[in-house]
Amino acid sequence: ILVGLVFKFMFKSKLAFEIRDIWPLVLCETGGYSKYNPAIIFLKLIELLGYQFSDLIVGTMPNLQEYIDNTIQNNKNVLCVPHGVEPSSLLQNSVAPDADVNKYLGPNHDLIVCYAGSMGEDNALETLISAAKQLQNISFLLIGDGDMRLEYEKLATGSKNVLFTGMLPKDEVTKILRQVDILYFATHSNGLSKYGQSLNKVIDYMSAGKVIIGSYSGFPSMINEAECGEFIPENSVCNLVETITKYCEMAPRVREEIGLRGRQWLIEERSFRKLALVYERALESL
Repeated sequence: ILVGLVFKFMFKSKLAFEIRDIWPLVLCETGGYSKYNPAIIFLKLIELLGYQFSDLIVGTMPNLQEYIDNTIQNNKNVLCVPHGVEPSSLLQNSVAPDADVNKYLGPNHDLIVCYAGSMGEDNALETLISAAKQLQNISFLLIGDGDMRLEYEKLATGSKNVLFTGMLPKDEVTKILRQVDILYFATHSNGLSKYGQSLNKVIDYMSAGKVIIGSYSGFPSMINEAECGEFIPENSVCNLVETITKYCEMAPRVREEIGLRGRQWLIEERSFRKLALVYERALESL
């Protein structure tokens, strides 16, 4: 941004400041750094300079405007350009894949709730495992690896309906996501959550055309907009058990219709072409 400011004032040009993470807030919230740390103060000054003198601020966070308003309080021009998709790839992959999921659960498995992604402390999988212990008639498939995987496996000891696959090739994960019944993710809230997230995981889930449950208490987006699932309070095993039960008791056709809304919404609202046009209009307006 410092180089951008130099060019702005040298050539009297317009400056668009695009941010992918809110620095240095992310260091304080997830790294545990004090806001009085000299390095944090230095980064904060750079951040303020960038926000103050930029003509357009762009980010992937759907509620970024609130953060900017709280930071510099002068009604800056803020635009959300989240992660997108190529619609043709969704349509090509909508055909029924081979039954890869049977390799892990066998041909006579129950309804399947699936999590796919990293297994760290931030992923809060203890809530899902606790819910699985109360829902023995439902299979829980957990795909991925991370520094908390062994802890989560230990927590699931004795639960025959919980299976960890470890890391799998992305193509295989994509196929599996299209074969399960419900997709799940969770996060622990922090000071960043109220500004919203644009998670690649949610894009992958919506692309699969399945019902999505998110244990997430931050600023909601995408899933609620597409009406392809719902957010529930984080760390609430009771709410998760009730929500999983509700979707599992639905007729398969109804559950499928809800899930497919997510894929259709991505095609209509999150295509690279549409996002590029939004960005282009914002730049032209400067």
